[in-house]
Amino acid sequence: MRLLRSAPLLATLLCLVAVTAARAALPPVESFGTTPIIDNVTLSLDGRFIASSYSGDKVAIVILDRSTKKLTQRVDFDQSLKLRGMNFVSDHVLIAQFSITYTQRGNTEEKAEIGAVFSIDVRDGSSRQLLEAKTNSRIYPSSGGFLSRKGAAPDEILMSALLLENAAAGSSPDEASNSVLSVNPLTGKWRVIEKGSRTTSGWLIDTEGRIVGRTEFNRKEQRRTIRIKDGDDYRIIYEHTDPDFNTIGLAADGQSVLALGARGGDRVRLWSIPFTGGGPQPLYQDAGYDVEGVVRDIYDRRLLGVSVGGLEQRVHWLDSAAEARVKALEASLPGRRIQIAGYTRDQKLVLAYAVSRNNPGVYYLIDFSTNRAEVVGQEYPQLAKIALEGKPCASIADYLTGMTVLSYSEDPVAAAKVVDAYAKSNDKFVILGGAMGDSALDTAGVKAVAQMPSREELIASIVACIGAPASNIAGAIGAPASNIASILSTIEEKAA
Repeated sequence: MRLLRSAPLLATLLCLVAVTAARAALPPVESFGTTPIIDNVTLSLDGRFIASSYSGDKVAIVILDRSTKKLTQRVDFDQSLKLRGMNFVSDHVLIAQFSITYTQRGNTEEKAEIGAVFSIDVRDGSSRQLLEAKTNSRIYPSSGGFLSRKGAAPDEILMSALLLENAAAGSSPDEASNSVLSVNPLTGKWRVIEKGSRTTSGWLIDTEGRIVGRTEFNRKEQRRTIRIKDGDDYRIIYEHTDPDFNTIGLAADGQSVLALGARGGDRVRLWSIPFTGGGPQPLYQDAGYDVEGVVRDIYDRRLLGVSVGGLEQRVHWLDSAAEARVKALEASLPGRRIQIAGYTRDQKLVLAYAVSRNNPGVYYLIDFSTNRAEVVGQEYPQLAKIALEGKPCASIADYLTGMTVLSYSEDPVAAAKVVDAYAKSNDKFVILGGAMGDSALDTAGVKAVAQMPSREELIASIVACIGAPASNIAGAIGAPASNIASILSTIEEKAA
């Protein structure tokens, strides 16, 4: 979360904001003032649980039960872990994907990242690292990766990992084969579904968790191969040696593989490689920008579109239903880009993230069955309060209820002056309190701070005194020594 500074942080309340709508229109962000920013929010498939994360002394994932509006679980992870994404694979199982940076030592030191996948049972907060090498001697360390929420059995998920032929200590990844495993995320037990070769670099999985093909990389020849499953074997549909031509997944019809690359052109394009052969066929090219990335469904990982470069990061949609949903939401929030962060099985409840260059990212929970929309940070302020724990201004947590605005400044009194002046001319704007360092301020305390001279005013006063008669200087010297020392120190710093 990006709300906290060591300088004073003042909380105020917009106490009269009403939004009504005849249709399924989203409430505009402006109606809520500055909304608390909450990161990495996702929704369970039954709509009961919301998961959110934040980074402080530790990386924490918190679970909120929407039926009771209470935080039910909190799971802490080591600060060295970077959360790359999380999503629910069932009503009560959350998968969190992390990475950690480490230094490879040799002739030169190079930094690299390795991954780690954790499962969390949101009912009791229990968690475990899946396919951890310490408890699975056949798995090469940190090689586990998430593939699909649908495994070989109803309660299993699909993952990939490097399986060692020889589990002896010191085995290298060159002695392992990239394989598909079906894993029970609660027990950690796994079984091999498909074993690849030592050149297998990735897998092509459809939305039902079925293996459709695999990619291979021959390091010696720098050759890349795409193979499609044909009975018990795999047949080649395309080979190349272009390091910048990258496979990104299956097409929506399941009859071709999609890839990104320039292939001799001026721009990176989207290509289709049919299962029937014939090589790459151009599918989409933007006149002015490269195709830079992909948009995937949060749950089944199918490709929904590709993102196009430039400041606005436009999306070229491959899925018409996904495009229609996003366009409808963007119509309610003009100027903002919408990302679907979650939805329920019946798709009546949708979690959407709205962001633009001029507005902070805001999560909305839209209920299409009732035509209501909630701002997650306002409806569930407990998620915002979590990030205040252990911070000097944790005392303002009780103010984060309902529609609140946070004001802060590096100058010790500037924020107080601004909100106090605004409150005098706006009777709907009420100051609740604030914090200065470790000290909590009530309404009177904020108003008292607002009456204090600013840092610039104090500096100007002492400079004026230096050039004034001795009697004025004597009066200044009569002030507390700590005040004079602080002001003189500031003058010295400015002179330097």
